[in-house]
Amino acid sequence: MRSIQTLIQKYSTLVTVAIVMAIGVAAFALPAPFVTAAGDPAATSSVPCGASGTPCPIVDKYVNPAIALLAALTGILAITGIIIGGIQVTSSAGDPQKMAAGKRHIRNSVIGVVAFIFLYAFLNWILPGGIL
Repeated sequence: MRSIQTLIQKYSTLVTVAIVMAIGVAAFALPAPFVTAAGDPAATSSVPCGASGTPCPIVDKYVNPAIALLAALTGILAITGIIIGGIQVTSSAGDPQKMAAGKRHIRNSVIGVVAFIFLYAFLNWILPGGIL
């Protein structure tokens, strides 16, 4: 049990940052689909999806559900990290090393959530039509 708790404490921030980076990479790696401009009689020009209210099937079908899933996982991991850190602080019994480890765990969880919030805002800015 102690080794699992140590692994969670050691890698929770790393996992959160990896999730955030994966979403960022996915946002840039997706091809930018184009749809025919609405009201164009010749139908020769095209606009990026999401512009002028046109739907974007790739974002709606793949990106939005993935971001919703990762947001839920990030929230669960952050709450779990804060609870574990709180338990470590309260059960430290005055041991400064255990108290510092608990505070570090809480701090890393909060840093992960803040990083996810910034990435979420960035994705809302960069993806056509926003997310969710």
